Amino acid sequence: MIVVNISRDRTEDAYSVEIHGHAGYAPQGQDIVCAAVSALALALHGWLAAHPEICLWASRDRDGSARFLFRRTTASRAAYEVVSSGLSSIAVEYPDHVRLDWEIQY
Repeated sequence: MIVVNISRDRTEDAYSVEIHGHAGYAPQGQDIVCAAVSALALALHGWLAAHPEICLWASRDRDGSARFLFRRTTASRAAYEVVSSGLSSIAVEYPDHVRLDWEIQY
């Protein structure tokens, strides 16, 4: 199962997205759930690479894990909303393969 931790923290003034695990929906290389989650992670990683002034930390590991921490700005809000809503949609469609854990502090 893929576990996604998404958080917003006012005291840190940052967004955090962490992705761990494998979906197990289909054999490796044929898993559409892993591919969908990976596409969103790759998109966020690329966007943050293009905006180093926003990115506090970004890491993608060979095991498929990804961790992102980035400043809350007007520009990053759109990226955060696209990625979090996309991951949420995948979790709703494939609940046995993706779990979202939200931690939102205001």
